[in-house]
Amino acid sequence: MYDTVALLKETNAGCKSATNAIERILPYIKSRDLKDMVEEYNTRHAKIGATCTERLHGMGESEKDPHPVSGALSQMGIVMSASFRPKETHLADLLAEGCSMGMRSISRYLNQYPGADPTVRDLAGELIGLEDDFMHDLLPYL
Repeated sequence: MYDTVALLKETNAGCKSATNAIERILPYIKSRDLKDMVEEYNTRHAKIGATCTERLHGMGESEKDPHPVSGALSQMGIVMSASFRPKETHLADLLAEGCSMGMRSISRYLNQYPGADPTVRDLAGELIGLEDDFMHDLLPYL
């Protein structure tokens, strides 16, 4: 049970980190095609996060928020970077880097919590797959 809850909390926190970063970058994106694609991935991240939240609450567990310091640093980095280098190639690069970090992080948690329920492991795998798809869809914008 511990591995299941821990992996579910980390997967949920990963979704929150992704949607927070995406929502910080969206105002700087001018291309309608890129903006539409990024908004779609934001929706898909939120959907996985909502599933995690629902499962956690059903188990009587609370959610885990991303670490506030990393969120603040991420926001400062995104705003400064986007302000000084607002080119969409740079914004796509920031998003792709976030995808890479997300895949590594959730993969690490999958390995750390091998006893997690298979449905929760599948949910974490779905997030990894989503991040991989997102990164590949960003490549033409780099």
